[in-house]
Amino acid sequence: QGPVVVAVAPRGKQIRPEEAARQLKKIARLIAAYIAVVQQNYSRAGNLYETLLSDFPTTRSEAVNFHFFAGLSHQFRWEVEKSRKELLETAKGHYEYVAKNCHDAPSTTLCASSRLNLGVLYLESGNMKDALRYNKDALAFAGEDRFPALNNIGAIYAQMNNFPEAEKTYREASLLRPNSVHVALLLGQVLKSQAKFSEAEAVYRRAIELAPKDHRPYFLLGECLINEGRRDEGLSYQRKAAQIAPDKVFLVTPGQRPPGQ
Repeated sequence: QGPVVVAVAPRGKQIRPEEAARQLKKIARLIAAYIAVVQQNYSRAGNLYETLLSDFPTTRSEAVNFHFFAGLSHQFRWEVEKSRKELLETAKGHYEYVAKNCHDAPSTTLCASSRLNLGVLYLESGNMKDALRYNKDALAFAGEDRFPALNNIGAIYAQMNNFPEAEKTYREASLLRPNSVHVALLLGQVLKSQAKFSEAEAVYRRAIELAPKDHRPYFLLGECLINEGRRDEGLSYQRKAAQIAPDKVFLVTPGQRPPGQ
């Protein structure tokens, strides 16, 4: 029969040649999937992760990882091919598996990330209720990094016109990232939507301190001041915004038409 070729398993046990070959094939497919992701070939990456799930026995922890990266590949592909709604649904299915089974994974990172991504996909589908639910669930697994979920939750509440809850959420997010201009602008907007103009003004002034070369807080502060009845002061800030970004801000004076009209 000839010599028997054996491979050494991690625990020092001998394994049969066919088992060694299967393990090598599995490793090769994992490497190919990783390379496909790096090359942004998400169609191939998704297919490879799905064959890893279908063609090889996997532990629960491995299955969680493979489902997550299969979901991520389909999500990235869907972001390029928006008309392919089936990609969105396939990504959801993979993430939902992770969300239900990630407790056996060595890290809770995938528990939070799968829920955050589900929240994004449900929001894209127009399902605010499930988008909000999954982002709130993500907070339980987020550890110290609660900001992404809070940012998403604030945006969902704002889209639902629930401005008091959006304000509460953005205020919590701003405590975690006190120097974030992004959060300051969002908080200012939901304050302005509640006619809390003096509070919005303070937030926009803080944003200008953080990013004096960003045209957005100047323009929004101007808008806020105009709403407060301080038109001349407001217009001066909007003119400043136009000076900083003339290609993005165009102030229309009486009798003047915007470019392209």
